[in-house]
Amino acid sequence: MSSTLPFVSVLIPCYNAESYIESSIRSVMNQTYKNIEIVVINDGSTDKTKEVLLKLSKEDIRIEYYENECNLRLVKTLNKGLNLCTGEFIARMDADDICFPNRLEKQVSFLQTNKDVAILGSAIEIFGENVKNIIIKQPQLDSTIKSKMFVASPFHHPTVMFNMRVLKKEHLFYDENYFRIEDYELWIRLQGLNYKFANLKEPLLKYRILSNSESKLLQKNVDVKNNLLFDILNNLFFIKNIDINKALLEKYVLLLNRANFSKISVSGVFKVFDYLEYIYIDKDFQKHFYQRWLAFFVYSVKTLKIKSITCMLFSKRTYKSIYYFLKTKYD
Repeated sequence: MSSTLPFVSVLIPCYNAESYIESSIRSVMNQTYKNIEIVVINDGSTDKTKEVLLKLSKEDIRIEYYENECNLRLVKTLNKGLNLCTGEFIARMDADDICFPNRLEKQVSFLQTNKDVAILGSAIEIFGENVKNIIIKQPQLDSTIKSKMFVASPFHHPTVMFNMRVLKKEHLFYDENYFRIEDYELWIRLQGLNYKFANLKEPLLKYRILSNSESKLLQKNVDVKNNLLFDILNNLFFIKNIDINKALLEKYVLLLNRANFSKISVSGVFKVFDYLEYIYIDKDFQKHFYQRWLAFFVYSVKTLKIKSITCMLFSKRTYKSIYYFLKTKYD
């Protein structure tokens, strides 16, 4: 592949990843797209991660090895890595995931055709011990991606590629105050700066599910997550010029995570929907928003919340939410 093609940096932070890091990095080394640098940062690992990384760097001169003197944790390491990357495009990846061989080629091709897109992600295939391999997609269009931001992150973080031809360097950083949802905060902040987003429909990365993965750890810190979500969603509503008071936003945040459902009453759910249906008429938003109604209804059935079941069963929203669920599933 010609070296005149765009130079791509692949950023991989590593911490105690000796069991998976070699297969992860080899999946980048073996990409069909060759004009790359692989920026690996050993974040103070105490296992054999360093030895594995140094061995691989001797095999492939495209691997740039860096080491933190102590464990800086993910967000600081990501920001350090972004400053070290020199590519026109920067691809993110975690130390335990696997790239499909054509991942970089597919993403570079898309960004060269769609020159105004700042961030590009893709679908993922999840895998791991005792995990059923399934493909999880994200919205593909800029408008639907931005609508999903109201309820969840619209990107699988390890799949994203940053287009540095469009992004200003000073805009691309992760906020250390939002550890474990630092990516979600970044997407919302960049939306406020009018950047354009996209996702590819096909899976380009195998996402490993571990017992100690960040997504599972976050479920154990629900109150912390709620407070962080309140802040970034408050910013999103401000960006969209949607007025929402503190009490209602607190209820809205509780609706976004099943772990919170015991903390919100059915009347609270109705209040949130009554207000947002009236104040923000957007079909893409409603499609994602109604999934929270359905999730709360299913929770009520499973936990035998008779009052909630009765109130929701006779609401048109329940049937509308089922319609949106089926439409999303079979689209």
